[in-house]
Amino acid sequence: MEKYDKKFWQAALIRALRTVLQTALAALTAATVTDYINWSTVISSSLLAGIYSLLTSLGTGLPEVQQPQLPPPKE
Repeated sequence: MEKYDKKFWQAALIRALRTVLQTALAALTAATVTDYINWSTVISSSLLAGIYSLLTSLGTGLPEVQQPQLPPPKE
């Protein structure tokens, strides 16, 4: 798994953590309108967003981490 080095995982986990926190903040902000916080919904949706963030990073890569480029095929 040389494509995903330590630098990649650090950046992907930081990105996922930010996504979790942003989702939790958005859910809590929306909950203040109704004066009711459903903690299981806040936690589960935030964690799911973090998982999706990691999967997206694995599937598309991260612009802040340069990925090794394969040489073009010889014709």
